[in-house]
Amino acid sequence: MATDPLCGMHVDETKTPHSLARKGKRYYFCSSRCKNAFLRKNTAKQLAKEKKQLPDSSIIKTTLSITGMHCASCSQTIEKGLKKYHGVTDASVNYATEQATITHDSTIIEPDTLILAITKIGYGAHLL
Repeated sequence: MATDPLCGMHVDETKTPHSLARKGKRYYFCSSRCKNAFLRKNTAKQLAKEKKQLPDSSIIKTTLSITGMHCASCSQTIEKGLKKYHGVTDASVNYATEQATITHDSTIIEPDTLILAITKIGYGAHLL
């Protein structure tokens, strides 16, 4: 009998359809709910670990001038769109100043790609 690593329940390895191999070890779960929670928890830990391993010099802030915003909702739309990109750790768009400040890993995403991303969302952008 194995023990579910999330809830601690005993699980028969030969009968459960919910198992997962990770880093050379096999985990058995009582349900898909526990398996999915385990995946989310460990993925978040892995991402945090990877962030800590990045050299500080690769994390930069880029400030862009934004055109085409008509309201505060526009700035929120741009922020949400930018945060979906791999390598972007934070995005803040100010409607009043028409500027975006994006914190990102320069080894993963470059300022030109950020400008293109904003263009795809439906607004204009250029470096300050």
